Amino acid sequence: MVYTYKKLNFLYTVKQIYTAGIMLDGWEVKALDESNGDINDSYCSFIDGIFYLNGTKIVPLFNQAVEPVFAERKRKLLLNKKELLKIENELKVNGITCIPVKLYRASNYLWKVDIAIVQGKKKWDNRNKIDAKDNRKLNSIY
Repeated sequence: MVYTYKKLNFLYTVKQIYTAGIMLDGWEVKALDESNGDINDSYCSFIDGIFYLNGTKIVPLFNQAVEPVFAERKRKLLLNKKELLKIENELKVNGITCIPVKLYRASNYLWKVDIAIVQGKKKWDNRNKIDAKDNRKLNSIY
């Protein structure tokens, strides 16, 4: 199962992409295998020097007794020190943020997350993109 952030290219300009491991509990792994996850409202941040994934929704299976508070808990991301320092320096720039792009199970049965350093687009950027797409459709019809 692969979870993706569908509005990435519409809302953001991607600067850099990193692949990170993610620390999950046992019930979270089972829930992700059963398609009970969502990363559309997630973001990454440093808290006390540790890099976390915040806002990821993982709904427990129907037979698991898990408190609802833990469904949206922050989850630690696993990266090299060099990568962490590079990300931390990039996030200090105004207007730059870090969001998850894709959450997937790797070939070694571990869950991985691709995170992107992004800059938000302005409204006029999106309008120009939509206008260009509409013009291409009209030109292809005639």
